[in-house]
Amino acid sequence: MNRDLPPDQAPNQAPNQARTTLSFLAKLLVISGAISYGLKFGGPLLSIPATTGVALGIVLLPPLGMALVLLRRGF
Repeated sequence: MNRDLPPDQAPNQAPNQARTTLSFLAKLLVISGAISYGLKFGGPLLSIPATTGVALGIVLLPPLGMALVLLRRGF
């Protein structure tokens, strides 16, 4: 048995970690599907003008938001 491993990476922890990972992936898949469904059927109901400013906002807001979150957390 390898005694150099920290307790959270011990060999007897593997099944629980696999279950946690599968649970996370399942939640991610369901949330992603719900967002996709909402955009597909709810998107056309929104009246967003097709302008350069709107396109730039849609493209630039997610990375800027993530940068702010990472800066706030201190990486």
